[in-house]
Order: sequence, then C-alpha cells, then structure tokens
Amino acid sequence: MTGVYSAEEPSDRRIPGMTSRIELEGTTVPMWFLFVNNVTTTPSPRTTLRFRDVQSIIPAIHAVDFNGEMTLRTTWVDDSPKWNLTLPAGTVSTAGNLVIRTETDGTSIPCWAVYLVRTSTASPRAIIRGPTAIAELFTYEGTRGEVIGTPGTFDAHLIGTTIELWKKSSILARNVVVGSLLGRESSGHIGAKEPGAVARFENARLRDIDTLSDSRATVSFADSLPFTFADGSRAKALSRGKAAEFVRSAFTTVSPSGTLRNDLRWAGLRFRVGRRPLRVTRLGRYYNTGDANEHEVRLYKADGRVLGRVSLHASSDTDYLGFNYASLHEMITLEPDTEYILASSEDRHDRFADDATNITPEAGHLSVVGAVSSIDGVNFQPGQASHGYGPLNFQYVDERINPPAP
Repeated sequence: MTGVYSAEEPSDRRIPGMTSRIELEGTTVPMWFLFVNNVTTTPSPRTTLRFRDVQSIIPAIHAVDFNGEMTLRTTWVDDSPKWNLTLPAGTVSTAGNLVIRTETDGTSIPCWAVYLVRTSTASPRAIIRGPTAIAELFTYEGTRGEVIGTPGTFDAHLIGTTIELWKKSSILARNVVVGSLLGRESSGHIGAKEPGAVARFENARLRDIDTLSDSRATVSFADSLPFTFADGSRAKALSRGKAAEFVRSAFTTVSPSGTLRNDLRWAGLRFRVGRRPLRVTRLGRYYNTGDANEHEVRLYKADGRVLGRVSLHASSDTDYLGFNYASLHEMITLEPDTEYILASSEDRHDRFADDATNITPEAGHLSVVGAVSSIDGVNFQPGQASHGYGPLNFQYVDERINPPAP
C-alpha cells in the first residue's frame, strides 16, 4: 500500500475521527481489522457476512446495548503456540443480529475484537464463551464483558493487545489464557485507568502482562499462575499505578453434600495454618440456588476472639468455585501453626451444606480441623460434620506473584 490516511484526506483515504496521520509507501499490511457496527441484541434485522478464502482478518464487533452471549469461533485451538491453518467451511459465529459464516475451507480468523457500549441506563452484559481468542476487548461506561473458558481447560484467550475499561465498567475472565500467545516480543496490556473499573481474572494462565490502573479501579487475579516457558523462565506481571491484586483461595475444590440445612445460628469450620503466615484479604460463603439474603462472615482466633468480619449478599454472581466474597476492611495476617475459626451467620432461610465434603486446601498452607457451630457467635462447639459447614472460604495474598510497586 502507498498512500496517506487521516481525517483530512480526500474521500477515498479519509478516516472520520482520526486525529493522527499515517503515510504508507510500498507497505505490506499483514493483518486487517474488519469493523462491524451496530451489533446488538435489541430487535433489529439480522446481517450475515460470508467469508470466502479470507486470510488474516480480525472481525471487530462494535456492540451496542448487547445483553446476551456471543459465539466467536477462531482458528486458535488451545494454549500451545499454534493455530489451525483455516476454519472448516460452514463454521458459524454469532453475536445478536450478526452472523459470520465461512464459505470455504480456506478461511482463517485468528482472533476477534469486541467493543461494548451502551445507550440506555440498563447494564448490558455480554458473555463470550470458549473456545475463542480475543485480541482487543473494550468495555465502555456501564457495560460488562465476560470471557469464559470451558471448565478444566484454557480454551478462551485474551491476547491482551489492548484490554481497556472505562469508568464503572467491568470484565470477568475465567478459565482463560491472558497475554501474547506466540512470543514474548510484547506484553498483554490491561488498562483500568478510570474510577470504578473492575477487571477480575479467575483461574487464569498468565503470559507476560502489564496493568495500568487508577487508584479507584481494581485489577485482581485469583488462583492464577504465570506461564512457564520452554527455557524454564516464568511469565512476568508488571504494574503501573495501583498494583494488581494476586490472591489464592484457601479451598480450591468444594463438593457440598446433598443435605442442606438452615437450623444453625452460626456455622463454619476450624482450620490450622501451615508453616507460613497467610495474609487474608476476603471472606466468602458458598452460594446455593435460591439464596438471596445478607450474611455476616467472621474470622476468629480459636478462642473466639473476632479478627475481622464482612457482610456479603448471596448472589448467583459467584467466582469459579461458587463463592460470594466481600473484602475485609484491613488485611489480616494469620500466624503459622495456629488455629482459627471461619463462621457465617445464618437466618433459617438461606441454605448451607450439612457437610462441606471434599474441601481441598492448598497443600501445606492450611489444614481443616473440623466443623463448628455456635448459638451466640462467641462460644463454638465441634460440629458433627467431618470437614465443615457451609462451605466457607477465604482468599489470601499469593506470594508466588509479587508485581513491583509503581
């Protein structure tokens, strides 16, 4: 390509709204964005785009008031550094009123871009499920984007060419790979530069990433590990502005019993910390279908002295393990080789498991002593359950990942 492109050029080279100027001289452009505007779930005519022998194109969806699921198929197949050459003919991707169909076997869609905006006071929620790969993800004010990989896999990929959140918008990414997939020439970028922006990553595998956050925004990673490369080095996580939060869940698998009870006033478990101190940031309660009330969750010393408490609302918006969480006012350090109690106030309406079987703590970090219950939230007695009631959980600072201070 040879030419000058800006907002001031003649009509064939004018790009409306472009504030910069680019001059190309005999330049090869290996990959293109195809922008598709006015993609929505509100009632509107459906548009179908048919791709025939299309190579190296990134469909870019500009979604307006989008509240529902997108199915965005790519030639990326897993978290190893390779692509299929092409998508099979007849592969269909959908997003509201948009359908994209491959007409031939020679079509390649390596990744997508998604931009979410709203025009109403509603809070639209766009859900993108794996397998897929997203190069750019923007959430403008009041929108929510979710990228959800298949449980047990990492088949959803946020390449992080640019992930940007405007104020009071949010992104939830679960069972995902984050960062550049084919090399270390560039880092994945996560920008939460405006107040109230929240980017939450759960059970993620991280390649090289950098975060840039406003002091009133939040970028958090729960149970997320840096990728180990072929040379044995680990991926790097850099922070600018407010540091990203890296936490681990005390219990990494849960399997509540089939019997749910609501006849205990305070219930939970006693546990013992391992050889290292744990810095606790959040307390959590498991969500059972139908739960809808407010609960106070407390962290105690074994003698019944309260160390911290939170109030959390039972909601279907859980983490990947099924827990609702609330943050402590201040971080609490649990001492090594010491016993503590985690308990929730119950109201005889919301339900919790008679025995939280198969709650699995991180090896060496803590161990479960057994269930406890109390009438007054002060004096606890051993419960009949072998593991604990609830189940309850907490998150603590992940010492494996320590981004440098800004």
